[in-house]
Amino acid sequence: MKILLIGFIAFFGWSTFADYYYVCRIRGFCEESSKIAMFDIKPPVTIPMDTLPLPVARKLVEIPEMEVVYYDFDKAVFNTNSQTENTFAKSIEFLKDNTNANISIIGHADNIGSVKYNQDLGLRRAQNIKDYFEVRGVSANKLFLDSKGETSPEVDNNTIAGRAKNRRTVITINN
Repeated sequence: MKILLIGFIAFFGWSTFADYYYVCRIRGFCEESSKIAMFDIKPPVTIPMDTLPLPVARKLVEIPEMEVVYYDFDKAVFNTNSQTENTFAKSIEFLKDNTNANISIIGHADNIGSVKYNQDLGLRRAQNIKDYFEVRGVSANKLFLDSKGETSPEVDNNTIAGRAKNRRTVITINN
């Protein structure tokens, strides 16, 4: 029993000394704070003009709206028009100006066909959009693909118009 008591006292003494040495000597937290005389404090200096050089100031670019591309039945290739080209050009410009931004591309399908086929069709549609952006200079590591297949319809699949709305790819810019 004596040996345990002596061991405990030795351990307690050693840990106290080690803590003191680390906190006070190595980290320097035990030194007394220095006092500052009132005459050492200087009034704040006012700078009459902006100190940032113009090239450092960032150009504010508005994040383009989410774009939806619709497809014909059982097709994965989309036809561009001037509105789509303009929107995609704004998206590409935004990506070039904002290095942290990326694009999420999610392909969808209607409910005609098997679940697996529609999942693959949605992925082919997303891949087609990804290829479009890559050809125009967007890095592949900024483009993220996903396919929802027929699992996330925008509208009811019971009508021809509803199924046409569900054959889509949604392109979103994430900043």
